[in-house]
Amino acid sequence: MNLKKYFLIKPPIFFLTGFIYYLICPFLAFQFLKLENITPVSDVLPYLSKNFFDAAYFVDLFVILIMFYTGYKLSFLIKLNENLKKFDALAFLKRTPIYLFLTISLLTLLLMISFLQKGGTFFSGYTNFDVSFLGQVSTLTFLGFFFHNFFESPKLKKLFILLLIFQSGILLGLGTRNIVMNGIVTIFLSSISLNKKILVSIKFYLVLFLFMLLILFIGVWRTGYLLNINSLFGIFLAEPVFVLSSANVYFSKIGGRPFLNFPFEIIISIINFIPSFVLPQKVDILNFFLQDVQRYSPFGASSVFVSLYSNFGMLYFLYVIAIGVLFGYLYRKALISNFYRSIYFSAAPLIIFQFYNQFLYAFFKLLFWNTIFLPIIIFIFIKKVVRVNESVAKPIDTK
Repeated sequence: MNLKKYFLIKPPIFFLTGFIYYLICPFLAFQFLKLENITPVSDVLPYLSKNFFDAAYFVDLFVILIMFYTGYKLSFLIKLNENLKKFDALAFLKRTPIYLFLTISLLTLLLMISFLQKGGTFFSGYTNFDVSFLGQVSTLTFLGFFFHNFFESPKLKKLFILLLIFQSGILLGLGTRNIVMNGIVTIFLSSISLNKKILVSIKFYLVLFLFMLLILFIGVWRTGYLLNINSLFGIFLAEPVFVLSSANVYFSKIGGRPFLNFPFEIIISIINFIPSFVLPQKVDILNFFLQDVQRYSPFGASSVFVSLYSNFGMLYFLYVIAIGVLFGYLYRKALISNFYRSIYFSAAPLIIFQFYNQFLYAFFKLLFWNTIFLPIIIFIFIKKVVRVNESVAKPIDTK
């Protein structure tokens, strides 16, 4: 049998990328740069200083990195069900993907109309930061990631790319870059999986650089700063430094690192799985349960340290191991299944960005509901109503 070959990047590479950006870069910035001269990073100085980077900080870094890798290696002890025919044959459907594309497009337009009727304004930066609207658009965007990677038809892939570009414009204009970055990484993974020679292509790195420049330019535009090299570099550095400031605020308020805590956000994340159109008051309910002045974040996003210690205390290493096991498991499934490969491509960016800069309940929502459960539910339904020749499901070769 001729096996279709794919190139897959292993989970520790993604985890290490986020680790360096969100946890190492801030240390280097405080160590070697005059942050008071860098806009807008200078805004963080009242909340974060060199003193934060003590011995305990580097112990945490060591534990986080080693425990994730330990979990990843432990995942290879799990026996996999290598039945390829459950969903993989659906990748060759022709009409159903078009219906899915039209459905997502229609839902996106309806959400836009509802947002405008409520007085919202597009391309207004943070002034119209509607959590409920952005959450629903983000869910549809994640489905677009998955469908783009899963369905085999090149024409269908182009349709979903156009939809993702449109949705990305909405998300960028309303103050969120993370989901757009997820999409860029996801499409990148899909591209190199088919042709790993892209990794040595100058054209690829030029396109990647231009994308990053665009994201930074939008960040400068949203904040209203003058466009120059200083502000572009400042926006790049501001993300990890601003996020980490929430950890210093948290530890300062509670007097250090807590020994033990109850993982209440795991319970709250179940509420967060409920779609906003089913539970319109979801944001208010979440805010009620999440009211905690100790977890105040000066700049919005929340550090991984806050998520770990506020939910698990010093037992957080068990959670990091579990995340490593999960991503190792998804990676191994991706080696034998096109369906799980598509899930893996959508999930991988989450341990670059959201694992490090979101509260645990938000990270769980994106990982379990948007990336794993929702595609499975949709394809269980499709499989029941569509007749598919499962003999077309092919194993994949990653060698």
